[in-house]
Amino acid sequence: MSASPEPFTLFHKFPPELKLEILNFCSRNDLVCLSLTGPDMRNLVTPLIPSKPNLTWVDQLGPTPDVPSECRDPYHNNIPRRPGCDGAREQEVIYFPTGHRFRRHEYRGCKVCYRCRMYPTDHPVCNVSYCKKHCACISCPLFMRLRGWMGDRKYCAECNQFTTRTKRNNGRCTHGRKKIWPQGYKRVDSSSSLEDAVTPEKNGSSLQLFAKRLLRLPLKTILILIAALIFPGLLALTSLKGRAFLAGEVAAGQAYETYPQQDIAKLPSKDRRLSIVLPANNPDHDLCKVITSALALGYPAPVIVNWGKTYDKSKGWKGGSHLAKITGTLEYLDGVSKADTSDENRLKENDIVVLTDSYDVWFQLPPEVLLKRYHEANRQANQRLSSQWNRRGKPPMEQTIIISTQKKCFPPPSSGSVLHCDQLPESPARKDLYGPNTDKDPNLFHDVRPKYLNSGSMIGPVGDMRRYFRRVHERMQRGLVNGKDLYSDQGIFGEIFAEQEIWRRWLRKNSVSQQDKSFNVMHSDFEYHVGLDYTQNLFIPTVFEEQDGEIIALNNETGIAEKSVSLGIQPRLDGVPEDIQSSTNPLNQVLQDTADWGDMPVYADFYSAAIPVVVHHNAHKDGAKKRRYLWWDRIWFFPYLRQLIKSQLEVVEAEPLLEIAVNGERLVYWESRSNVTKKKPRTFIVDSGEVSIVEREFGYVCRAKTEKAEAEKPWYDEVFRDGQGEL
Repeated sequence: MSASPEPFTLFHKFPPELKLEILNFCSRNDLVCLSLTGPDMRNLVTPLIPSKPNLTWVDQLGPTPDVPSECRDPYHNNIPRRPGCDGAREQEVIYFPTGHRFRRHEYRGCKVCYRCRMYPTDHPVCNVSYCKKHCACISCPLFMRLRGWMGDRKYCAECNQFTTRTKRNNGRCTHGRKKIWPQGYKRVDSSSSLEDAVTPEKNGSSLQLFAKRLLRLPLKTILILIAALIFPGLLALTSLKGRAFLAGEVAAGQAYETYPQQDIAKLPSKDRRLSIVLPANNPDHDLCKVITSALALGYPAPVIVNWGKTYDKSKGWKGGSHLAKITGTLEYLDGVSKADTSDENRLKENDIVVLTDSYDVWFQLPPEVLLKRYHEANRQANQRLSSQWNRRGKPPMEQTIIISTQKKCFPPPSSGSVLHCDQLPESPARKDLYGPNTDKDPNLFHDVRPKYLNSGSMIGPVGDMRRYFRRVHERMQRGLVNGKDLYSDQGIFGEIFAEQEIWRRWLRKNSVSQQDKSFNVMHSDFEYHVGLDYTQNLFIPTVFEEQDGEIIALNNETGIAEKSVSLGIQPRLDGVPEDIQSSTNPLNQVLQDTADWGDMPVYADFYSAAIPVVVHHNAHKDGAKKRRYLWWDRIWFFPYLRQLIKSQLEVVEAEPLLEIAVNGERLVYWESRSNVTKKKPRTFIVDSGEVSIVEREFGYVCRAKTEKAEAEKPWYDEVFRDGQGEL
């Protein structure tokens, strides 16, 4: 051993072969810690680390004697899991704080009965003062190791080592080098929250010196400097305002009502496409209802992803089709964005994608209403973001993706996701929406304004949606690899959204230059342009608001008054909204007389007065799921559904879905980039890396799950209920 107090003095004198031989005896977490001691050690150790370090890594320390070698269930009541119990002693124990607090092992890769997972009270546990959340079968997780390894030191990337730099050193490392973070900022330790990830540090001496020098200048010189700074800014501002006025724009965002209809044609035109995506792996009568409701209203033929796939829960897919919504939709967004995709299927970055659940959703308003409300909701949200941004320049955040909302923050932490429920922004809806007790008690869901993410429906441009889904997919894969029992796609979507909102709030409180590389890196990790449908004008999930809405004709003032009185409120529904009234009525294609939207029963919320484009029947309390069947013949299009579908199938040449002015441009929405329209449902297939979209007959996707069920009641008898057979 070396007598020098400096560690590793003797080790560094060894030849590389001997160093590697010694390091091979080190555990994975030890190697990560050693790699942080300096550049030489990092270069030596990095090839030995199997993959990118994860803060939850643990090292297996071997089974302790009290871990059973075979199942100890004396009554042999757990036969299916006994092989897992017998082999548990050789399996990896994972870091699971909840399980360890209840003195229970959690294993990776095998199913173990409850009795065999419990370890006795005298089982060795971690004795590290700041840990003590696991047994001695595994080491402390990497984030705990790093806490004890580096203490309060901060890492300087320029010097490639940790340092104890402090404010009294003016932000400089104690070894005399420049710090890594931009002027006025420093990195804090990893245990801090996301909101405190970058902490401002005052540099008072520099500002005082600058102020003293400025005050020494003559008054005339100061006035000239002020004029030189202000005058160009005024010229630029005047120029921008003039351009905006000539183009018909407004500074805070563009509303589609700004332009008279006759003037829209004068604006530069850009084509956009609308696509409807449904994640579904098997046929069903309820799947047929969302397809036919969309087609009857003039939407493009929905594309079904995940068709025919199965999910093995024993291989980590405990979320089944819920998690597959993430993978299947991402496959679709990647596949249809390729340059070699055919015109009828190809999507560009600014095309709009609507994703909804497949077995409990109906469309009830036409695509032009959906698109108008989408752009108007983005305009209002971006105005709010702009008003909250109290600095110069354009806010670094915006909204392009809109996801439906619900009244309960769900799923719970046991899902493996952290939703930061108390960190989410408040709803901009009226504060007395449900009376004086609105938002008083978060457990009384009826009185809570919808402000929590519900992943059942969303809309956004292809490019932003793909980036958001890729981030969600990465978080899902990381959770599965780390042994989390993920079962809810909504939890992962909500976790990424919550992190975005925490990052936005931090940006508003702290002054950061958008030119800094550190800002760009963190901003790309947290900003995904995601917002929520707080008004529920786009999507209404009926869960936790089972009694708030009803299917009713908007001209039925008596019925609206009676329902409102039963809810204890004054009638808030007041006729047909302007955007619905001005839209093309699909019934005019099949009826001789002009149809009135006010006489057509639609689903409406009696509290918010929202008439959504999409109704998501995910309510389950008091048998509300049966509404998918019981209410199907009450919606306005049901008596004319067969006629509406036939009318759409007869359309050969594609026509625009909507022309709308947005940000000084005329956006023309189409269902396809080809001149030929296809109205039958389609399935997205990935086979050996090759992507194809196949048109299907209605019976292929609409039939019941089993042949027996379909024989008892064919799909057309449930969907049309008119006794006329198939289409």
